[in-house]
Parts: sequence; structure tokens; C-alpha cells
Amino acid sequence: MKEAVFEFKGFQYRVKENDIIKTQKVAEKEGDTVEIGNVILVQEGDKVTIGSPYVGNARVVARIMKHYKDDKVTAFRFVNKENVRKKRGHRQELSKLKIEKIIVE
Repeated sequence: MKEAVFEFKGFQYRVKENDIIKTQKVAEKEGDTVEIGNVILVQEGDKVTIGSPYVGNARVVARIMKHYKDDKVTAFRFVNKENVRKKRGHRQELSKLKIEKIIVE
């Protein structure tokens, strides 16, 4: 089975075929495929190919399963005896990707 490490939207992911990962939101629609060319490492059995910085003839094909928002993260700032209270919430937009193929030519 093939494994790959690739860089996507500023993060690195280690995946196998048919894995499901969550990433920063992708601009394409649900059901579309995304080709990722920034493959850093490919492993097929005992054979390992390491890029410098990327493996030139490798790419990962993934299908967008859904777009969603992550759980809310609350940031609260409080300064004692100074009447300073700041409360902020944030929900990151994410995409769920299913890795369909790891292609090495």
C-alpha cells in the first residue's frame, strides 16, 4: 500500500489511500476532486522516495466530501483589578477530504 506525506495549505499530512483528513477550507465545491502536487515523500512497500523539496513526478488525488465549521474556540482575556475583559469566539471553516489515489509516474 502506498503512503505519502504532502504539504497542503501550509500543513503537512501523512496519508494512505482511502484515508479521510480534515484541512483548511478548499475553494472547490463538495464532490469535486483536488490534485495536490506538493508531495514530500512517497513510500510503496520497502521503496521510499524523498523529494528535494518535493517529489517531482508524484501527486495525490483527493475528493472533497464536505465543508463544515469546526467547534467554537473561545479566547478570554482578563486583567485583575483593571476592569479588562475581552471575550472572543472563533469557528474555523474546514473541508473533509478523502484520499483516492497516490500517483507516482
